[in-house]
Amino acid sequence: MLYLVLVLTIAFDVLAGVLAAAETSVMLLAPGRVHRLVEAEQPGAEKLETLASRPHRLRAVSAFVAGAGFGASVLLGVTAGGMLPEIGGTAAAALGAVLMLLVTFALAQALPRSLAVANPERIGLGAATAALASTKAIYPLARAMGVPWAWTTSLSTSECISSAWATGDEYRFAESDEASDREGAEEALLEAVSSFAEKVA
Repeated sequence: MLYLVLVLTIAFDVLAGVLAAAETSVMLLAPGRVHRLVEAEQPGAEKLETLASRPHRLRAVSAFVAGAGFGASVLLGVTAGGMLPEIGGTAAAALGAVLMLLVTFALAQALPRSLAVANPERIGLGAATAALASTKAIYPLARAMGVPWAWTTSLSTSECISSAWATGDEYRFAESDEASDREGAEEALLEAVSSFAEKVA
């Protein structure tokens, strides 16, 4: 049992670290910079651009795997602590869980995110392949598990949020972009009509 939980913890934490690094890189790199990396034919650039085009999917999978990693770490700490009766079964289990949570946070979240902040391009390109494959495989499950939360959100807010992993601010930002495009088109049309009227006159 202990070895199975250990293997699961390591697998979840490694994957969570890769996803955390990719997520941080996507957040820091401007879309134009990612597109230039694609034009320069950098290895992994196309996959990084795919991740950047749908960041909510990457965030969803990253959160899902991180949660699974923390859960496995707690289970490992409790299992290992319970094997030390001389310290005290409950106290040892609690101590093991806390220690494993700290180790998991440091190695699977803080470290990869810090590396990505220091060098987002290199880390993002390196993590893009594994992150994209994981996102494609895990996102349907993460989305399915988010359906109840989306339904609860629809009951408590008047905003139309179709994705459980997108915020109201993101949708308002998208709507403001659409409004700006419409205003620009209207101004161009008015200028064209005004110019035509002046020529006719």
